[in-house]
Amino acid sequence: MDKYRLKIDNEENFFQLFADANLNFNDCTLQDVIVTPAENLWEINIVTTKDVDEKIFRAAEDFLQRRYHVSVEISSKPTVGDEVPPAENKSAQKTK
Repeated sequence: MDKYRLKIDNEENFFQLFADANLNFNDCTLQDVIVTPAENLWEINIVTTKDVDEKIFRAAEDFLQRRYHVSVEISSKPTVGDEVPPAENKSAQKTK
């Protein structure tokens, strides 16, 4: 089954989709959107800096389903606050 990863140049524009539904995605970063046309499915993966109420994601799924007539699955994973990505960690070590 063909799946397509959408390239979103500006995640703020993506999150604006939810402005009409009054859903707040502050503290969230869009990781990727994968579309499976044969199933009319959007898989949206979000990274959060803190725990976000899952009700927001379910409401966003319902909103997108009603507006765009697609099946939607939103998943999130929290990041650890002090976690440094490996690339940044290596750069910091070189400058010491």
